[in-house]
Amino acid sequence: MDLVINLGGAAATIINGRRKDTPAMGHEEFNLPAVARQTGISERCAQQLYLGHVGGSPVSFATFARFNKGLHLVRSTQMPLTDIAYECGYYDQAHFIRSFKKRTGITPSDARRSLAGNEEAFQQAVNIGF
Repeated sequence: MDLVINLGGAAATIINGRRKDTPAMGHEEFNLPAVARQTGISERCAQQLYLGHVGGSPVSFATFARFNKGLHLVRSTQMPLTDIAYECGYYDQAHFIRSFKKRTGITPSDARRSLAGNEEAFQQAVNIGF
């Protein structure tokens, strides 16, 4: 998942979280020192670019992107939760469930059962912010 912001040069690279020749942020960990080296700016500058243009740190953005991917898979597929957890880069299913419940107040299984097809109820249950 890329956030596309036309900042030009190093700033766009940092905001996108990658260079054109590196993989997009998925389940792999975001490596801020590597991105800073590749773009020729300091790690602190990279953090400030993220904060100024995204509204959070690179780690919080990566965590949010990983959670969003898991949320999408829970809602749109019948994949087992273990598979979703690994697909999104969580250590295990328990880690994914804890993260999901922390952000939404419900477990992924409860989300599938009780909120399927009810967009308004789901939006109320999933009251998350970045």
